[in-house]
Amino acid sequence: MKRLTQVQDPATAETRPGVTWAKTDYTDKGQLTKILGGVHTVLSFMLNVENPSGSEQKVLIDSSIAAGVKRFAPSEWST
Repeated sequence: MKRLTQVQDPATAETRPGVTWAKTDYTDKGQLTKILGGVHTVLSFMLNVENPSGSEQKVLIDSSIAAGVKRFAPSEWST
């Protein structure tokens, strides 16, 4: 299983078996699509306090579709 987590600097992230760390720009669909390649499920826990339009999550959804992600749980499910 490939797990992705956004962190400040992947080079300093702790090492865990089965976890792949990735630093990304949530406005870059191409980069996100590449990172999400091979991912089965995305669980999104974004808070849209500073960006009420939710544009970052929209890009994450579009990138997930482009990467072939099978399941996507949006941030709204976390509140």
